[in-house]
Amino acid sequence: MNSHLGPSPDRINRMHARITERTTAERTIPKPAVAPAQGRVLSPRRPLVWGVAAALAVTGLVAADVVFTPGQQGVEARAAQVLERAAEAAILSTDLVVGPGQFLKIVQEGFNYQRPSDIVTDEGHWIQGSKSVFYIPADRGGDWMIVRTELPPTDFHGGPEARADAEGRYQRMTEPGSVTHGVFTATLGGGVYPAPSAADFSGYSRDPDALYRYFDESVEGSGSHEQAMWVGVNDLVREPAVPADLRAALFRVLARIPGVEVQETGVEIAGQAGVAFSRVDAGSGGKSREELIVDPANGRVIGSRDVLLEDMPLLYAPAGTVLFSSVTTTSVIDHLPDPATFPNID
Repeated sequence: MNSHLGPSPDRINRMHARITERTTAERTIPKPAVAPAQGRVLSPRRPLVWGVAAALAVTGLVAADVVFTPGQQGVEARAAQVLERAAEAAILSTDLVVGPGQFLKIVQEGFNYQRPSDIVTDEGHWIQGSKSVFYIPADRGGDWMIVRTELPPTDFHGGPEARADAEGRYQRMTEPGSVTHGVFTATLGGGVYPAPSAADFSGYSRDPDALYRYFDESVEGSGSHEQAMWVGVNDLVREPAVPADLRAALFRVLARIPGVEVQETGVEIAGQAGVAFSRVDAGSGGKSREELIVDPANGRVIGSRDVLLEDMPLLYAPAGTVLFSSVTTTSVIDHLPDPATFPNID
């Protein structure tokens, strides 16, 4: 594809995969060094995000200062300092307490730009949104309830081919039996969405040095090795129910990746203010900026987004357009909703 057409099909597909989570080809989450006895994932045909990296020793959290990489200076050094503060905030914060009979409710909402299937001859775009809600019992060994909703496409630009393609895709994604539109029960090791146990996170070291080596040796894909590490760490730190100590260690890994910058003021996503850590991948043309947005008060991830850095005429999208956005909120509830109310479940 010509370079002036914007992000490659591979990149567009990876952004879409973050919302629909139906494909693994474009994701760069590191694979466990040793496969667990039974893989557990939260979505079908997805890389093993929750797997136990058995080759990594499980250690206590290392509350050490950031070790700057050689040549790290200026904006990168500032980003590392702010990431260290986020790590310290995560250490001091406590995960939400879920009492007996209660449920941890995690809501992930987002959208991304979609283009027609034939990107050579068909111009235009539309916005495709989706919502995933996880209801996690206090006893992680119990059944989870997962509600996934594909939202109708909106904001059409371009010819009739774009609208027809969008409506056709939406119909296929919401037909009976779809794994991205419906109410699902997750159990440990079974079902369409096998639920993870606490052990699935314990295999990741909390020592930033060991965790950095793990990602450095395991990631693949993307336009550069540094970008593959950025994507791999981001995909893990944004996972539902990641414990605070692991989140702190992941922030310290991000602080060592070259090219990471920070915006400390004027950052807002879905009405929530935060600090944005970002990276532009020169290896993929540098046409968009990927952002991870964190609440500096407690080190929790608010969301993430991709922002276009130059005009993309084929998509009718000017520079500054948000190509992908995802926001996460958490709360504790006393009762599960009625599955019969789908797709209007609160």
